[in-house]
Amino acid sequence: MNKGFFGRILFIDLSRRKNRLIDLKDEDYKDYLGGSGIGAKLIYEIKKLSRDPFKPSNPLMLLPGLFTGTPVPGANRTSICTISPQTGLWTEATLGGYFGGEIKYAGYDGIFITGRAEKPVYLWIENDEVEICPAEHIWGRDTIEADELIRQETDDDAKVGCIGIAGEKMSKIANIIFEGFLGRAAGRSGTGSVMGSKNLKGIAIKGTRGIKVYNSDALREDILRFYSERLELFGEFKKYGTSGSVANLEYIGDTPIKSFLPGEWREGANKIDGRAIHSAYDVRDQACLSCPVYCTNLIDIKDSRYGSLSGHAPEYETLAALGALCMNDDIESILYANSLCNRYGLDTISAGVTIAMLIEGYEKSFITKRETDGLELRWGDPDIILKLIHKMGKREGMGRILADGVVDAAKRLGKKFHNLAVHVKGLEVPMHDPRPFISMGLNYAVAPRGADHMEGMSFSVDLGLSIPDIGFHGIPSDGLSTQNKALNNFKMHNLLTLYNALGICKFFVRSRLGPTLLNTWLKDITGWRFSNKRLLRLGERIFNLKRMINHRLGARKRDDWLPIRFFKVPRRENIPPISPADFKKMLDEYYQLREWTREGIPSKKKMKELGIKPVH
Repeated sequence: MNKGFFGRILFIDLSRRKNRLIDLKDEDYKDYLGGSGIGAKLIYEIKKLSRDPFKPSNPLMLLPGLFTGTPVPGANRTSICTISPQTGLWTEATLGGYFGGEIKYAGYDGIFITGRAEKPVYLWIENDEVEICPAEHIWGRDTIEADELIRQETDDDAKVGCIGIAGEKMSKIANIIFEGFLGRAAGRSGTGSVMGSKNLKGIAIKGTRGIKVYNSDALREDILRFYSERLELFGEFKKYGTSGSVANLEYIGDTPIKSFLPGEWREGANKIDGRAIHSAYDVRDQACLSCPVYCTNLIDIKDSRYGSLSGHAPEYETLAALGALCMNDDIESILYANSLCNRYGLDTISAGVTIAMLIEGYEKSFITKRETDGLELRWGDPDIILKLIHKMGKREGMGRILADGVVDAAKRLGKKFHNLAVHVKGLEVPMHDPRPFISMGLNYAVAPRGADHMEGMSFSVDLGLSIPDIGFHGIPSDGLSTQNKALNNFKMHNLLTLYNALGICKFFVRSRLGPTLLNTWLKDITGWRFSNKRLLRLGERIFNLKRMINHRLGARKRDDWLPIRFFKVPRRENIPPISPADFKKMLDEYYQLREWTREGIPSKKKMKELGIKPVH
């Protein structure tokens, strides 16, 4: 097919040790594109959708976007779609790098895994050849060791995604790490534990087929035009990536500190900002597939007090979660903590929020040394943070309580911890505080997988994001005002849902990438001619489909709410708590824009309009 896709997904049943192909029609791609769009379609169509994420029938899908593997700038994203053990709802964890391109080069539009192997295994996929290989000798290894061993047994050029010990022990905050020391994490919501529940240690893939597109000459010209006109819009992001925003975001109150409690942390933020990393260590840049930005920072430190440190340097969310949120300004310890989380396969955001909750509870005397394995918990103590990460990764001692995130930990620690657990729908709130940007609060409340900063990135609109063809003209607005916040989220959710389905890195919003240029690339790759309205309608359809999946799994309007801390506690003197009445008004406005019922369910009229049929 000269359309950028193959029309087939590789289906692997680990229980039966068999594989086959799932054929898709052109209409499926026209309606859902690829990536998490196709993933939502496949999960929605499962008639008996299990609410037990660890049940063998729960699918684990690795789905590159429609553009992934082509030369389109930033087209390298892969969505890992399943039902989350952490929330019990739809989830998609996305990653960049090269793994998704390799799936396409092997001749597939995705991999659909179900069942459970009797003993630990890994998958080796080379074009049409699919092997289920024994992995008992690799079980218990960290992600970097596992990556090296699997490539030794298959092909050194293969791309590998694997779980660490946390995934093996089915920690609900376990993720999947791809490409070894490069640490490409499919983070958040426990996809690594689903993989562990299937006795699946890793997936190695190598493809040699390439991808054919409808009009390669036109695509080349349009890409070169993008480079010449828009690459400069990334500015310093090309050097520091997200790590360079810690100090600036703390200054405006966006970076949370001390488990989302009030205060300022200017000096500490400066110490852990990406600029501090660059000034103290040798940093080299790395790019994902088809990306001209090179925003990934790699470090190689031989003489740290923790020994040799090499690999992916921490990005903003990790620096904030294991730094600011725990009041830890020791940058070297954060570099090591990031490395530990990658090796164990632990989500850094969830780990940081959980550790911060525990420290706060200890400070308030809700627990004592007897419950903390004798540890005296203090804010800003790097040794304590590192010890807790080890315990969480191994599920040892106190780690057995913490390894599943704040909701499960709070239940086990007692009622006093209930209001200390900062989450939405079971997913820990990430490192963009909703109090200075109330739009992010709405985003967290309605995002399909819970508190998810990447679903809408709506705070960037308040800061002056420019995407003219959806009505954002680079004009900053008052983050504390509810005006237009429902509309802004509506627009961003539809657009960024498209990004995921197409496989576009969401940081390309910096390049003003909207439906006009996306449609140009879509025409070059597939030959399809869509209007901007029709393309955005696809984003709306996929977003609503995920909403319906969650409704089937038991999510209700009461779940579209924020932790009480954000309604009771100010961020700073000039950043008050969020008004519950204002928030409810904003939520109702969002429901109306979506044409959802008062209970937050897509109306029958809207479902019919979007072409979503009920599942019986």
